[in-house]
Amino acid sequence: MEPLRLQAVAARVVAWHNQHPLARPITAAHVYSIGFVALPFRSVSAAPDARDAAESPADGGGSLRERAMARARQGDAAPPTPAPPPQPAPADLRGAFTESFIPPLKPAQVARWAARHGRTLAEPPTQAPLRQVLEDAAAAAAAPHPLTLYVLTAAIEIGPRRTRVLLGGGNDPQILGRRLWDWPRMGGLSVAALLLVAGGAAGYHLFLGRAARADGASAVADAASAASAATAATSASEAGPADPPASAADGDHEGARPIAARHPAIEVAQVRAAASEPESALPHEISVPAVPDAVVERAITLPAPPVPASAAAGPLPPVEMAPRPGRIALPVLAQLIPESAKAQARAARRAREGVAPVEPGAPASSPAAAPPHEPVWAISTRPLRTRTEAEQVMAAMDGLLRPLGDPTVRTEILPQGDDWRVVGWPYTDRHQADRALSVLVARGMRVQVIGF
Repeated sequence: MEPLRLQAVAARVVAWHNQHPLARPITAAHVYSIGFVALPFRSVSAAPDARDAAESPADGGGSLRERAMARARQGDAAPPTPAPPPQPAPADLRGAFTESFIPPLKPAQVARWAARHGRTLAEPPTQAPLRQVLEDAAAAAAAPHPLTLYVLTAAIEIGPRRTRVLLGGGNDPQILGRRLWDWPRMGGLSVAALLLVAGGAAGYHLFLGRAARADGASAVADAASAASAATAATSASEAGPADPPASAADGDHEGARPIAARHPAIEVAQVRAAASEPESALPHEISVPAVPDAVVERAITLPAPPVPASAAAGPLPPVEMAPRPGRIALPVLAQLIPESAKAQARAARRAREGVAPVEPGAPASSPAAAPPHEPVWAISTRPLRTRTEAEQVMAAMDGLLRPLGDPTVRTEILPQGDDWRVVGWPYTDRHQADRALSVLVARGMRVQVIGF
């Protein structure tokens, strides 16, 4: 295959890929690995001999002598290019392979497409790499006549993303494969689709609300007209004879009262219309019966209900509902270390410096004779939730502090409420404590130095 052909194939792939509005735009530099793929097929009907078809146009007819003289005139000229074997109709071709060599396309899908757009060649192509798809024995048994179809293939690669496509023959080849999508564009399209669906749903609900209000207004108007008609019918019946004859045609057996006036909806409308009329238009007055004086006096002299024992002690204190600022007192970190341990640490320091220890019961000669308070330092971790975690941190801290060469320093676990702290102590010199702190911080531990 010539370089110009490679450029033409790459240009065709680029045009096909960029045709979709949601595809990632590519150039010819993103098209790689252009070659051929040989696909095994089986034909249901036998094809004519390819050599006879190739020789018939070259001989041009005539007798045996004329054909021999024509070959002699050609001399040592190069033999003509053999013509490709005739290709059967796509309906007569059956794919004889089951290998999924171009995912996510399935072999059956590739076989259907190649039967329409693949081409037969007299010889395998040598201008580009060739991929031979293996023939499946079970699939080959479906048809007796073997045939090989050739299609072009190319790969599209953008960074870590890669896909492969198949190209048919002809000046305008058809392409089979998947594109590399542009995710920002697809996200914008999804948001637009969601907004469109939400807007349509809102408009639909608004339309339903207006239709329901219109139906309600028409129902009220119909009820009002029915009520007015019923009122007129009632007035007419009251003005006429007291006992008019019953009609046998409509089946009314209740005298002058019409059937429409006995409908529940019309009766409700009549009650509402009567309630909206002024007091002077009401036919009857509502009278309230008088209550005897004895009943009123008895209600006034009734004893008060018993008071509960809890309420007899006194009124309940008012409950303060409004929030007010407060103060959360946290335990002092230095108080976690017991006093006995502090005293042992101070005694050890005095012993190293040659200062005589002070007995607990011995009186001091004077305030000036008492030794001054000498600070001792410790390294503490943050509060830990469980003791198991504290034990793991203590083992790590002990392994980091031991190589520093201070034999008096030890690590302990001290409780702090529901939590735990790991403490390394005692340090009689702040510089030593800072040095140990820097070692622990360099290993990723969250610690601090405290004095006591």
